[in-house]
Amino acid sequence: MDRAKKEYLEKICNEIIKFQRTGRYDLMYMKTKELGWKENHGIQNIGIEDSQGNRIVDQRQVLKIWENYISELYDRPNRPETLEVEPEEEVDTDEKGPYILQSEVEKAIKEMRKGKATGDDDVPGDVLKLLGEGGLKTLTKLMNTIYESGEWPKDFTEVTMIALKKKTKATKCSDHRTISLIAHTAKIIAKILKRRIERKIEDVLGEDQFGFRRGKGTRDAIGMMRIIAERTLEIDEELCVCFIDWQKAFDRVNWTKLMQILKETGIDWHERRLISKLYMDQKVRVRLDRGETGSVQIGRGVRQGCCLSPILFNLYSECLTKEALDGLGDFKVGGQIIQTVKYADDLVLMAKEETVLQGMIDRLIEIGRCYGMEMNVEKTKVMKISRQPTPVRIKIDQKQLENVKCFKYLGSLLTDDGRCTCEIKSRIAMAKAAFSKKKNLFTSKLDLNLRKKLVKCYIWSIALYGAETWTLRAVDQKHLESFEMWCWRRMEKISWTDYVRN
Repeated sequence: MDRAKKEYLEKICNEIIKFQRTGRYDLMYMKTKELGWKENHGIQNIGIEDSQGNRIVDQRQVLKIWENYISELYDRPNRPETLEVEPEEEVDTDEKGPYILQSEVEKAIKEMRKGKATGDDDVPGDVLKLLGEGGLKTLTKLMNTIYESGEWPKDFTEVTMIALKKKTKATKCSDHRTISLIAHTAKIIAKILKRRIERKIEDVLGEDQFGFRRGKGTRDAIGMMRIIAERTLEIDEELCVCFIDWQKAFDRVNWTKLMQILKETGIDWHERRLISKLYMDQKVRVRLDRGETGSVQIGRGVRQGCCLSPILFNLYSECLTKEALDGLGDFKVGGQIIQTVKYADDLVLMAKEETVLQGMIDRLIEIGRCYGMEMNVEKTKVMKISRQPTPVRIKIDQKQLENVKCFKYLGSLLTDDGRCTCEIKSRIAMAKAAFSKKKNLFTSKLDLNLRKKLVKCYIWSIALYGAETWTLRAVDQKHLESFEMWCWRRMEKISWTDYVRN
């Protein structure tokens, strides 16, 4: 048993190190979570609250509540009657889009991850990876039939959502997050469409958008914010910053507006028609422990779990902010006006003067409503970056926004003094808590080198998140060095009272 445990942990650690070296931080953190497993003692069915706040336990009624929640969330009553694109006869041949090649299908299949759950067609993705030449030709023919006709098979447009609790005592539908089970064959054509439209969308996106883009990530957005703060303080200026929170941004995308934007971006006709039909024909049902809801047609929002959704949302939000903020802003770096830093739906507005920032926010609210977006006043915060910060008086619909001295942005703490001390202390506290949870593992009789590797993979990945963006002072470096010795001494069970030198 001990040998098997050691081999398992060694394998996980080696994979984490490999992902770290190759820059695959998404897979690295996924594997790191496997080291932080929790025992599942089972959660009793405590029911779901209805719209009146009554706790409902009866399974049929629970399913009905979920069905109504999905219908309301995705605005089924106001769904557009049609999303038809212009007639094919009005489109030039070179704007229709080329046929799908077998090489595109092969590449899409190769990119698919193994071991994923099946969609409504019950075809495992691993089976598609085993297709020979004949199977690939047949699949390519199917893809082209869909591409030319614009009609999706029923199994491709129906999505099953699995509701997962965000917290142990989840009593509302909004206390859950949903993951979608989509047919793997549908994912192939979605991947092909994504690759075709991605380049044109990338040409539209600004340099300040760091979400869902190759070569960019959360660290880049955090780093940008830290550099801006340090630059502002360096030249002894002030900067007013507003951290915008959109209410369920991905679920509020207006389809008619989205299709209009795709046309203006120059997306080929066949691609636009396929996307419009996919959205109009899709149906959603929620799967719970003891049953499923009925299928519900939805009326807005990007498709949950689809690889097209991130880039479509990026394009949508880019057009929104460009239209809203055109000609506004007074904060310059290197002669260039900087208005925003964006990571998907996380938006930061900045201006030197309060009045300018207020004007930017007012305009963003106005245009945002045309795009179906609403700001969450309770979660939207303002901060003044300054050597002597004073409150920023910004209002949304006559409600004063909360001023903060510290804000958690993409998992990293940003402060009004531009320093990283609070963030480093916070990271150390989180890493110590993670160490304490797995203390029995780190102080066990496992090989010392393996335990050291476990600490580096599991603990240091938590402690050093976003470390690339830190500006270290001597006191910060001391905190980190002290934490490192804290880990090694705990691991070796050496108390401070033992008078053993570091």
